[in-house]
Amino acid sequence: MIYVQFLEEEKLTIISWFAGPQNPDDYPYFDTITTDDPKWIAYYDSQDEVVKEILPKPIYP
Repeated sequence: MIYVQFLEEEKLTIISWFAGPQNPDDYPYFDTITTDDPKWIAYYDSQDEVVKEILPKPIYP
């Protein structure tokens, strides 16, 4: 399970990742996803290599 914040209510674009749960009142559009979610893969692939070192590795299809 990965804790993320989406850009919009429709939950299409991930804008941040968290190591643990957050208060949805403080972080609008907070949710959890799995490492095989295409949105997580897109977010992970868009990050610099140094950032990828701390992110959960995606499971590619």
